[in-house]
Amino acid sequence: MFNEWFKVFSKNNAPLKAGEYFKNKDLAESLKEIAKTKGKSFYSGAIAYEIDDFMKKKWRIFKKKRFRKFL
Repeated sequence: MFNEWFKVFSKNNAPLKAGEYFKNKDLAESLKEIAKTKGKSFYSGAIAYEIDDFMKKKWRIFKKKRFRKFL
């Protein structure tokens, strides 16, 4: 379950040590998109669709329509 978390927030799929940094270009682009759209992309736009597709394939937990209620 945490494999995806480590892919996004770690270096070489291992926890960071104190003082270490990591770069994640995909995460940076997602955060820029969220800022540019003032969150709409996350709740009802391109990122919401990506999350929905990913969750359908992996866990079937989240649905795009659930994100919209937070707008």
